Amino acid sequence: RRYRPPRLVPRYRHRRFRRHRRKRHLHPCCAPAPPCRQHHPRHRRPLRGHRHPPHPRAFLAKAAGALTYAVLTDCAAAAIEKAYGAGPCSGHLTDIEHIVLCLQENRSFDHYFGTLSAVDGFDTPTPLFQQKGWNPETQALDPTGITLPYRINITGGPNGVGECVNDPDHQWIAAHLSWNGGANDGWLPAQARTRSVANTPVVMGYYARPDIPIHYLLADTFTICDQYFSSLLGGTMPNRLYWISATVNPDG
Repeated sequence: RRYRPPRLVPRYRHRRFRRHRRKRHLHPCCAPAPPCRQHHPRHRRPLRGHRHPPHPRAFLAKAAGALTYAVLTDCAAAAIEKAYGAGPCSGHLTDIEHIVLCLQENRSFDHYFGTLSAVDGFDTPTPLFQQKGWNPETQALDPTGITLPYRINITGGPNGVGECVNDPDHQWIAAHLSWNGGANDGWLPAQARTRSVANTPVVMGYYARPDIPIHYLLADTFTICDQYFSSLLGGTMPNRLYWISATVNPDG
């Protein structure tokens, strides 16, 4: 039960009223201090070295999160197996009832599937993986520094290097500076212009199979395109317009 500090009894109340009040069983670290004008038991902190026992709601929340992840993985596997088992059948395009399109922006192919086998990923050597302009040791801009692709630690928390990665700058200017006239070697300096120190090298981070198992299950089962690029080297809205209409209406 949540601890509620006892109310201060006015002096005009009889002692017998306080003597027969119900005694509450408190945690040792939450024992209230004697009431006075300046301090109140509500503001008393636990003693150093003592911790509150874990709240049942916190435990249930963590357990529910783990159960949800397991259920989603099992459901995805069952749905994919059902779709994969469907054989070819004769018909026409008019028989198609629904077309489902899923869009997830700001993710490159190597960011998700660079470690997938038999694709044009990290197994294909290229000097572009050695991006210059950033020194990982000093965490600062350095024209001679080299940053290689690295696996993102999904246990690091939402601080730019964890499961929730901060959004890199992908607007028109940053995208074209990264492209650098076709050299494709300006990714780190372009990010350092507008992003924090912790978020600059995130553009070289990637996930592996254990991090996104459902994505890899889909890639193993169905067709995947490793030479996939954005429609426009810019922000969100033009690419979404290309996605749904194949044009951005450049003439207005």
